[in-house]
Amino acid sequence: MRGGTSRHEHVHVKRCVMFFAAALSVCTLGSTADPSTPPPSASASSSATMSPTPFSTSTVKPTPPSSPAPTLVSPAAPFATAVHFVDREHGWLGLSDGILASIDGGRTWSRQLSGVPVGGLSAYDARHAWAPSGSDLYRTVDGVHWNHVSSAASEISEVQFVTPLVGWLVATQPTPVPFTGRVQLAGSLLGSTDGGLTWQPVSTRSIWSVCFTDERNGWGADGKVVFKTTDAGRTWTTLIDLTIADEGPWHPTIRCADATNARVQVTEPFAALSHRPYLMYRTSDGGKSWVLEYRELYTLGQTTPREIPQLGSYPSLFDALRDHDTWIVTCSPPAQTQEMLVLSPAGAVLGRGAIPFKSCVNDASFVDAQHGWVIGPEYHASETESVVLRTPDGGASWERIYPP
Repeated sequence: MRGGTSRHEHVHVKRCVMFFAAALSVCTLGSTADPSTPPPSASASSSATMSPTPFSTSTVKPTPPSSPAPTLVSPAAPFATAVHFVDREHGWLGLSDGILASIDGGRTWSRQLSGVPVGGLSAYDARHAWAPSGSDLYRTVDGVHWNHVSSAASEISEVQFVTPLVGWLVATQPTPVPFTGRVQLAGSLLGSTDGGLTWQPVSTRSIWSVCFTDERNGWGADGKVVFKTTDAGRTWTTLIDLTIADEGPWHPTIRCADATNARVQVTEPFAALSHRPYLMYRTSDGGKSWVLEYRELYTLGQTTPREIPQLGSYPSLFDALRDHDTWIVTCSPPAQTQEMLVLSPAGAVLGRGAIPFKSCVNDASFVDAQHGWVIGPEYHASETESVVLRTPDGGASWERIYPP
């Protein structure tokens, strides 16, 4: 999201981590965008690690998964799972049982989709938006009515559209059972030129996260490797293989302001004493050079430069703003507040705010450095309530907008 929502927003479907010291289980989400040059058929520029996930084009609405929703304070308030605004007024709220929409910044909500557990939200504008639900994808083309448009063979982890028609998604390899942890899972990149109705394999190499800046140019990441494409994802050029003194596995998230400025956060799936390893790098020269900007100190403190600061004890949520700055929401459970930062492309801290959640924010959406929305938990005696807050002043103050 850029100083006004980005045309290349991402949706990053939630990942769950266990906070051992607090005995809390927290899920985090991220954001997506759109393109008009058709993504070409697969042509590998490096060795393939996973066959692309085939899609069906069925328009039959699937039966929602039967897994139980989290316990709520009020049965009338379904669990909030994702939030995405395209400007200060228009946005959507993903729920454990559907989608709500707002045209007044979240002051009021109207129901648009029911019976579907939403894992993330992405939008090109106030009319065109997408919502993954496991391996299923839903879409609206009028900002009001949602339809099931396609299904994947595995879970959809990211969706990005750079026009109402052209976009990409990443479908991730299922976690093996039993899971030993030391497995580098793979992702498949697929492209669409009809708004998500049909999808075709774009590249045969494994890709875990992408950020496209237009119909042809984009960033990608997998493991510790960051790469770039100039042909809509058909081929990729390696920019850097990050030097990390740890065996991993590493799972990256890449977000970009344009073809010059980007940030990538690489994380491990393990937690120890309320800490989970992460490293955040930035580039402001198109990927020619990368600067280690932040690190997690407890688990990586002996293998990374001592002068590099920490954001939180767990990986952060982050995305770019249209003015090329980046918003970051940190994660440090348990704490009285979580921190919100706005950074320049060069790393200068332009703004700070405190978010009144004792545990990690599950999802966030910012349309500029002042206006944002966050989802987080409120803990009661025996139940957990999923709450949405809004800030109009860069995190100086927050207003509860959901549940009403």
